Amino acid sequence: MSFVDLNETLTWAIMERPTLVPFRQTEDNETAIIHIHGFSGHTTETWGSFPAFLLGHPSLEGWDVYALGYPTGLTPDLLRHIWKADADLATLAKKLRTQLGMSPLKRYEQFVLIAHSIGGLIAQRAVLHREISDRCRGLYMFGTPSQGLKKAWLVRFLKRQFEDMSPNGSFISDLRKDWGQTFGKSPPFHLIVVAGDQDEFVPRSSSLKPFPDDAQAVTTGGHLEIVKPIQSTHISVRLVIDALTDEALPTGPLNSARLAVEMGKFNRAVQQFGNRSLSELDPSDRVQYALALEGTGNRAEAVEMLRESDPSNPDVLGTLAGRLKRRWKTEGEDDDAEEALSLYQRAYERSEANNSQAYYHAINVAFFQRLYKENANEAERWARESLAHCDHDEKISPGQDLWRAATRGEAYLQLGNLEDAVSGYRAAVSTCPEPRHELNRCLQAMRVL
Repeated sequence: MSFVDLNETLTWAIMERPTLVPFRQTEDNETAIIHIHGFSGHTTETWGSFPAFLLGHPSLEGWDVYALGYPTGLTPDLLRHIWKADADLATLAKKLRTQLGMSPLKRYEQFVLIAHSIGGLIAQRAVLHREISDRCRGLYMFGTPSQGLKKAWLVRFLKRQFEDMSPNGSFISDLRKDWGQTFGKSPPFHLIVVAGDQDEFVPRSSSLKPFPDDAQAVTTGGHLEIVKPIQSTHISVRLVIDALTDEALPTGPLNSARLAVEMGKFNRAVQQFGNRSLSELDPSDRVQYALALEGTGNRAEAVEMLRESDPSNPDVLGTLAGRLKRRWKTEGEDDDAEEALSLYQRAYERSEANNSQAYYHAINVAFFQRLYKENANEAERWARESLAHCDHDEKISPGQDLWRAATRGEAYLQLGNLEDAVSGYRAAVSTCPEPRHELNRCLQAMRVL
C-alpha cells in the first residue's frame, strides 16, 4: 500500500467514527449525561449497556444521554509535525470545549461527563475553562491515568497521545499544576475518580492519588470491564446513579435534573459574590452568598462568613442557624444543635415585633424543642406562637406563600392536627417550590413525624 493509499484509508477510518451519538435527545430536558471513551475506544461500543442502564432508571428521565467520540487508536502517527493520524490530548480537549458550545449540546444548562481512560484526561483539561466548569455538575472518571502511565514513556515516539500520557511529559505535569491552581481540593462540580480492582493497564495510584479521599472509589473489573457492565447493579452504574439522584436521602430522588440545574445556579452565584470583598456585601447579600456556598458543598465557609456578619440581623441569625441545623442533622454534634437553637431564639426576639420572619424562627425553635430537647410541651407552645405570626403576616400580606404555608403545615403537625397539616403542605406544594425547598420541607416533616 502506498503512502497516499494509507493516508486515505486512515482518514476514512477517522471520519467514519461517529463523534456524537444521542441515546436520548429531547426538546425539554435541560441536563445531559455525556460519555467520553478512552484510548483506542469507540464512541458507543466502549460503554456496552452502561447508557441503557442509565436510560432505564426512572429518576433520570430528565437527563438526555449522549456519547462523544474522537480519533484515537494504535496506529502510529505518521510524519510527525506534518501529518498525524490522531490529535494530541490538548487539541482534543479544545475539541470537547467546542462541541459543548455547539448545538445540540450548548442548550443544556448543566451536564455531567462520564469519562474512561484518557477520556478523563481530555475532560479534566476541558473543565479547567470557566465556560465549561460553570455548566459542569459532575465529572466521573473511570480508569483515568491522572498521574500518567510509565509504560507510555517507552513508546512516546510512536504517538503524541502516548507522549501525553507519560508522567514525565508536559501534558500531565501541566494538567496537575493547572488543576491545583484552578480548583485546589474543591472543584465546583461533583467529582468521582474510580479505579478497577483488577485494572492492570492503569495503576490505581494513577487513577486515585491526585484527588481527595472522598472523591475516590474502587469498582469491579479490569480496565475495559469497569465501563462495560453486564448488570445494572454493577458498582460503576450504581456510583453514577447514586451521584445523580442522591439516593442516600431518606425520601429518595427528587427530580435530579432540576436539582442539577439549581446547583449550577448556586455555582454562578458563588462566583459572582466571590468577586467582591465581604465588606462590600450587605446582610442580604451575605445571606444569599451563604446559601450559594452551601449549595455548592462549602457549608463550613458559609458558617464562618455568617459568624463574621451582623449579629443583630435576624435574617443573618436565622440563616446561620439553618446551616448549623443541617450540619447537626448529618453529624449529630450537640454543640451545633445548642448554637442553632440559641440563634433561632435570638432571631425570633429580634423579629417578633415587626418582621415577617417571626413565624419561621418560631417553628424552628419548636423543631429543636421536640427533636433535640425532647420537650413536647415547649414544642407545642412554639408551634402556636408560629401559627399566630402566620395569621398576623397573612393579614399584612395576603395570598399564597411557600414558607408561610409550609410553616403552617409543620406547626399543625407539631400539634397533632394532621388534617390541617396536610392542608398546609398542599398549599405549599401548589406554589411550585424549587426542588431543594420541596426536599427540605419533606425531610423536616418526616423527622417531626
